[in-house]
Parts: sequence; C-alpha cells; structure tokens
Amino acid sequence: MAQVTKYSKKADYAADAARLKSESAVSYIDENKAVVYDGVNCLVEKQSAYEGDLVVFDKVEARIRFVKARTLVKAQLAATLVPVGVVFKRLGATLLCMSITQYSERWGHPFEAMLSGIANAAAGSLTVKTTTGANTDAISVNWAAGSTLASIADKLTAAFATAAQEPNRKWTATATDNGIILSHNWYISAKITEVTGAVLAAQDDVDYQTTYAYIGTTEYVRRKNGANSYFAGFHLAKFVEYYSVNGTVPTSNIPLGSSTIVNKDSFENLDFCADLRAKYATYQDYLDGEHMAQFPSNYGTMLRDGKEYTELLAARLGTIVRGAQEPRYPAAHRAHTYGVSVEGFTTGLEAGAWHLPSPVEMYHMINTRRLNAADTKEDLVNDTLVKMGYPTCYGHGYYPWTIGECSSSNAFVFNGSSGGLGNSSKYDSSSVRPVTAL
Repeated sequence: MAQVTKYSKKADYAADAARLKSESAVSYIDENKAVVYDGVNCLVEKQSAYEGDLVVFDKVEARIRFVKARTLVKAQLAATLVPVGVVFKRLGATLLCMSITQYSERWGHPFEAMLSGIANAAAGSLTVKTTTGANTDAISVNWAAGSTLASIADKLTAAFATAAQEPNRKWTATATDNGIILSHNWYISAKITEVTGAVLAAQDDVDYQTTYAYIGTTEYVRRKNGANSYFAGFHLAKFVEYYSVNGTVPTSNIPLGSSTIVNKDSFENLDFCADLRAKYATYQDYLDGEHMAQFPSNYGTMLRDGKEYTELLAARLGTIVRGAQEPRYPAAHRAHTYGVSVEGFTTGLEAGAWHLPSPVEMYHMINTRRLNAADTKEDLVNDTLVKMGYPTCYGHGYYPWTIGECSSSNAFVFNGSSGGLGNSSKYDSSSVRPVTAL
C-alpha cells in the first residue's frame, strides 16, 4: 500500500492536498466510519474486495490481491501485477470471480463415424445411409479418378445438405489422413446404418448431444410464483424489454401463479389480466414478482454444483473415431482446463481451479449487469472489463453456458435475447466463461 491515512472528519479528508492522487491510497474517516479507496490502482486484500475489483497475482508478494475497480488504470498497472480475473459477487467470505478470457464451445461433442478404404485413385462412388431418429436417407456421391479425400468430403457435405429429411441435413464430412469423418450436430440421435463404396471403420457408441450427462429426467428452474419451467427471468431489464413485446396475448383468464407470461399491452388492458393488475401496479412489478427466477431456490437445476459437475463432465474423453482423447463435453472441458499461470510461481488459479458456472453462479454473474454498452447504469464488473480490454458480460446479446442440464438434448444457458435462464440444444456453440471461488 503506498499510503494509508486516518482522518477525524470528512472535511479533513477533503482538505488534504498532500493525499496521493497518482498511486494506491486508502483513507479512513472516523466521523462516518468510512473507508475510501483513492488514487490509482489501489491494492487491497481479500476482505476488502468487492464486485468489479480486478483479481491480480502480485509477483512481489507472491499471492493473490485485488485492485479496486474505481481506481483501476490499465496503463499504470505495474508489470508485477498479473491480471487473473474479475470479482462479480461477494458471498460472505467468498468471492466469485469470472475469467478474463472466454471461448465458444458446444456443450456436447458431435456424433461421429469414420469411413475408410475409399479408393480415390480411380473414379468411384459412395453411398451412405443415415438414420436420425425415425428419419432415413441414402446419400450418394461420385468422383473422378485422382480426386482428393477432401474433395470427396466436400461432395458428401453438399449432398447431406440436400437430404430429404431435415435431421439428416445436419451431417458434415471432413477428410483426415485415414479417411473421412462424418459428424452430426442435432437434437435427435443419429447413426450410420449402411455404407457402400467404403468401410464404416468406427462409429460412436453414444450420441452425447442427445443423451443425459448426469440427470435421468428433465430438470427445471422455479419462478418466484412457484411455477416450474425450463426458463425463468435472470436479468430484469432485458426480461421486461423482451416480454413487453413478445409475451402472450391471452384468450382466457390468467391467474396468479400461471406459467404464461403475458405481454405489456395485455397486462395493462385485457380483462383476462385483472387478477394480475390487482396485485401488481406495473408490468415490471408483475414480471419481477411472478416470472423472475426464485432466489434463493432449493429446487431443480439451481441445486447443481458448478465445480463438481464440471469435473465430472470434463473427465469424460473419447477415443472411438479419432483415436485421440477428445472431450465428450467440450464446454465443461474448456472451463476445467482453463487456468492462469505465472512463470516461477504457483497462483492457485491454474487449470483445475475453474469451472462452468452453476445456474446459481450464473444468476449472480448476470443479475446486476449492465444491459449493453450504451446503458449508463452502474456496473463495476463491465467497467473493469472494458478498461482492461477483456470480453464483456452484458445482459443483452450474451449467451454463456451453465453446467446445468435440462434434458437429454438441452442444457441451461443465459439467453441474452430474453433475459432469462433458458435452455439450448447441446449441439449449439455458446460462450464458455470459466468462474472460480476465492
């Protein structure tokens, strides 16, 4: 700490011309028992860190410390302070921190099959029979002598895109040294049932995009009104913006406790919403009181532990088709293997210390965030992220995965269009923002 000063009164603090303005400083004002963080890049310990503070590894002290958000100036941050994260919530003595980096990954790995023995030196043809759920198609391609495996794979991808059954259009083909890998990304279980003109050398025995990872039945999130659903509000401003226009226009009475979300005009004008208006003065009050997520909650996906289930899913690797230890759950694996290393030191935040956020951690991460870059409301987390040039975490347009599993083919994600914890197909690519607890 460059300077720590005690003042009896606020007036004494304000009148102190000698107080440091360009270095780290802390002032205590006895009159109102206030601690004020001043100057530039004010360093504090864990007990004084809060939302928006930059987590750094101090190479001089060889430990984790924190730069107060309001004093952060990137250009003057000492080279001995290595950024490792941003605090997004204090829970008692625990600090929840998000990574300064993010990625894009699928929740579940594509279903794959390997074709080998393709005789491309001479002209040839290949037919692949695909079955996705109850949908079957036979895809055929021809090639001239001397064609490359890559060109044959391109032909297969183009042929799949014109399949009669939509689920079979989701197959793609990629050439490898050993043949052609067929990949399927969809919410219906897939398989290759017959091949002519090549050998079906290997095929996954599990479709990780359509199979339960750790639950055995659909899991929900509970709203404040007691309704259990596959989505609930997490970011009130975005939730109101979206459902004001996109909510339901009811055709019968909507009682309190209903899972139906009505639009703003209906809430304010229709007789079907009289029960709602009798309790809630405004449309925002209605959404907040009825359809935002119940928190704290002792139900459904909100009970899932981010670290526990990230470690469980990250450990699942497969070797069937590619002959390599590829992750079966890429989002969890990416979060688990994320880490911040500082040469010559052990930070405690290397790979293995981070995880995909649980739905509860996602609630804390997103609930008080700024709506977007044009929003002027106070948001120290995004202020720090912007100052440092890191990916932001806004309530609009952001779709980060949680570890929460909704069904055999869907997982919970924050939906930056609606402002709710919703669910997305496991084959989708969405943001991976690792988190950790200090």
